[in-house]
Amino acid sequence: SGVSPHFSVIDERGQRDLIEEAREAVMEQAAAMERNAPLVEALTATSAMLHDISLADLLPRLVGKRQVIADLELGHPPQRDAVFNWLAATLNVSPQESEDEVIGAEFGDAVFDARAWTRAGDVLARGSTNDQKAAERVHILAGAKTPAARYLAHCGVMLTTAGAIRQSIMTKTLGKSHPDIADWLEMERARAEMLLHKLAGISTLAATRSLLIFADAVIGHYQRLKALRGFLDYDDLIARARSLLTRSDDAAWVLYKLDGGIDHILVDEAQDTSREQWDIVQYLAEDMLAGQTARASDARATFAVGDEKQSIFSFQGADPAMFAEMRDFFERRANDAGRSWQRVPLERSYRSAPEILAAVDQVFSSPSVAAGLSADGAPPRHEAVRNVCGRVEIWPTCEPDQNEKPDPWTTPLDYVGPGDPKVKLARTIAEEIDLWLRTSRRIESLDRPVRPGDIMILVRRRNAFVDAVVRELKSRSVPVAGVDRMRLTDQIVVQDLIALARFVLLPEDDLSLAALIKSPIIGLGEDDLFTIAHDRKTSLWRSLQSHASGDKRLEVARHRLAGWLAMADQMAPHTFFARVLAEDGMRRRIAGRLGPESEDPISEFLNAALEYERDHLVSMDGFLAWLLRSQGEIKRDMDHGRDEVRVMTVHGAKGLEANIVILPDTCQTPSEGSGVRLYDLKIPGPEDIGDLTLPVWPRRGAANVIEAIHNVRDKTGEANQAEYLRLLYVAMTRARDWLIITGFETSRKRPDDCWYSLVRQGLEDRLVEETSPEGTTRWLFDHQPVPGAASDDKGPDQHVAAPVPGLPGWACQPLVDAVPAEAHIAPSRALSYEDGLISPLKEGSEQRFSRGLAMHGLLEHLAGVSRQEWRECAYQFLDRTAPDLEASIRAGLVEEVLGVLNAPAFAPFLTEGSRSEVAFAASIVGPDGASFQVDGRLDRLAIVDGTVHAVDFKTNRPAPRAVEDIAASYLAQMALYRAALQQVFTASPVEVALLWTDTACLMPIPGDVLDEAFHTALSRRQQSPA
Repeated sequence: SGVSPHFSVIDERGQRDLIEEAREAVMEQAAAMERNAPLVEALTATSAMLHDISLADLLPRLVGKRQVIADLELGHPPQRDAVFNWLAATLNVSPQESEDEVIGAEFGDAVFDARAWTRAGDVLARGSTNDQKAAERVHILAGAKTPAARYLAHCGVMLTTAGAIRQSIMTKTLGKSHPDIADWLEMERARAEMLLHKLAGISTLAATRSLLIFADAVIGHYQRLKALRGFLDYDDLIARARSLLTRSDDAAWVLYKLDGGIDHILVDEAQDTSREQWDIVQYLAEDMLAGQTARASDARATFAVGDEKQSIFSFQGADPAMFAEMRDFFERRANDAGRSWQRVPLERSYRSAPEILAAVDQVFSSPSVAAGLSADGAPPRHEAVRNVCGRVEIWPTCEPDQNEKPDPWTTPLDYVGPGDPKVKLARTIAEEIDLWLRTSRRIESLDRPVRPGDIMILVRRRNAFVDAVVRELKSRSVPVAGVDRMRLTDQIVVQDLIALARFVLLPEDDLSLAALIKSPIIGLGEDDLFTIAHDRKTSLWRSLQSHASGDKRLEVARHRLAGWLAMADQMAPHTFFARVLAEDGMRRRIAGRLGPESEDPISEFLNAALEYERDHLVSMDGFLAWLLRSQGEIKRDMDHGRDEVRVMTVHGAKGLEANIVILPDTCQTPSEGSGVRLYDLKIPGPEDIGDLTLPVWPRRGAANVIEAIHNVRDKTGEANQAEYLRLLYVAMTRARDWLIITGFETSRKRPDDCWYSLVRQGLEDRLVEETSPEGTTRWLFDHQPVPGAASDDKGPDQHVAAPVPGLPGWACQPLVDAVPAEAHIAPSRALSYEDGLISPLKEGSEQRFSRGLAMHGLLEHLAGVSRQEWRECAYQFLDRTAPDLEASIRAGLVEEVLGVLNAPAFAPFLTEGSRSEVAFAASIVGPDGASFQVDGRLDRLAIVDGTVHAVDFKTNRPAPRAVEDIAASYLAQMALYRAALQQVFTASPVEVALLWTDTACLMPIPGDVLDEAFHTALSRRQQSPA
């Protein structure tokens, strides 16, 4: 297969990383080329038409079409010219023409008749109001001086705001009075239409050429990066398997060997199988269907199970037409080989109640609605296996609040107010669910109360409603699993954490610091920010430091930020953010400001940091770049069985079910969207390959005016509409017992072919109006009990409530011989009865705290720098991490650190085999056999001549002169360090020492002193109050 045996499969995030790396490499490659090189011209043109974000979104789509683009052979100039010459002919333009040349030819001084346009404008000015508006546009055209200006003014005259040719320029009444002018304007209108077609063709040809040449280069580099690193993506797995079965030199042998070992072929979810995957199935089944086989036994079968009505993954290559095509193909081949073949319709439903299935059948009973479900267009028929009472409800839609008009000056662009229909519907749904749970509303078919895990809310796409309903549910303490997929970088709390990362990487980043100051992480307000930022002459960080001395709140903020700056250089991203978020009340403050829905993004952000650290060299800037490049999209497994409300897309719910399903996103139809749209045109290819596919990027409204593209767009729209209907079928059939359809309106009229309208129209003659005690009107579908039905079939799968047995006697007895958990000792606080930290905000401790942090940071970082750069790097480090320290203190720090680093006794700890900031954890046993868990961090660790040396830095001033003068707490700390290291390095002697930075004195501690300190620490610990 040509695949490395040690390959690994990259996920979507890894694929995006590689594509971005490939793009950057291609851009660097283009920068070194001549300006007229095809790649340079393609990159220049593409960059002018697309900004970076659009291009980053488009490239993965083009990489997904890499086989299509590879078949075009754009890397070979003759083939490339042939492809684009064919496209030019299809667009009815010349391959050599440019837009500027055509505009110059049409509106140059030699051909442009300004006097005729002035005369037409004067006539129009004497007409109706519409004629007078046209006159203004015509006079602008008449006065234009350059071809480009005339072209733009001509568009204003001839085109509507939507870009279509106007039906007329002059009203009929005025045209009767001036037929010559009316006829001339009509000729100009026809000429404008031809010009529009021509410019659209030229622009489309240029855009497609540039995009595909650039994409071809990126794809090539992407493929080389994968090969170099032993990566395959999911498309590669399919392509390599297909290639293995089709290569002329190997395929026969591979198929022969496979045929000898295959008894049955089973294709599950066949409606979502792509053409390439069907090719693999065909090749595997070829010998089986030929009537002859390498096997003596003939008891083999090909079995495919699928439902065309549930084919909703066209974006992954699934085509429901392929299901019908392959079914017919296998049936013909089986009949030709004399084998039996059976079509088994899937009409029996083991999931949904009869009421739900009857509603589905009636909605899709109309031929126009059923046409998109299957190849034959036959309306579906269902038979319920469960003989239970189901329920189908239609709720009124929520409409926009016409009175809500937010201030456009102060309101954010993405503001969603309480009067927004999405928020109103989210509130209604959350209140209803909360009412069900509080009043123990029963599910009739299960004969038990509703539980949160019974409920699934399904949407077509993730939008503001999803965030609103999660927020509303959490605000009522309803257990909710959150959304099935989130883009981390879109979450406000994650944006605040990103601002923190940017600040610790570059304290002079004023925008990030301003965002951080106003976030709940710091918690200052607009007035505080104004005080700091107004009329400053330095960076915002320097200004905050200067203002902090007279304001306690600013001082707390300054101290926090300074501490985080020092921490960031010494910790991995996950450790850093976990430490920040673990500070007293931090997550509570964030939740109080941003709501309980901020908890999920925080957890996923920390998970993302761990994922980054597993596969990359650890650094804060690397993590930030990785997170932003991959966009941090998180997919979550919602089939978890927890008792929580699930909020999902219909695509994500495929294969899942719920007792109660709510469909709130039902009032809009699919649209083409605002991104870059590509349409696939078929072009003639070599005889041995057949037609090729050419992705075309239409520009200047080409999809409206160029017939070939227009036809493809119409077919794409029809396919999207059919999938939209299949999506409704899937959504409705997720419900087991209770289905609710509702929706939120927009300012536009609700489409007649949206889900809500289709369901209302389909069920209209069997709806019963119901008014609640609160006055809410809802409609029930034919809500009549099924004869003989009361509750669902018995069995654990039906969630039937069972009586709760009493607790056995032993459960109420206290544990007698329970094994106690190991006590935990922090070596630095071994003689303290409390494990709490001394607050760095304690009065008088600030300078000592900052000085100690800076000293430890210098000793850690300078140890890895050449001796000649020690002094310069020391000052750079302090400028970055401790800018608030006075100049005299900084100078003293640098001299003190250099004294330590130059001390002969410290030299063994600067060798290549030594390490700084070494974390450890070990279990030690005290004299009485009790076990203790010890963990900590060693300032310096080295192994010299087989002996393990551990050193801890102490900045006390003045420093002790002898071991006898060392504080008991320090001795206990070092004794525990030694005991823990002895558990790790069992075959080596361990020696510990204190390094007093004030005197650059390395003070080893004798073993007998450590033994006594060890016994004292453990005995004190056992005597400490619980």
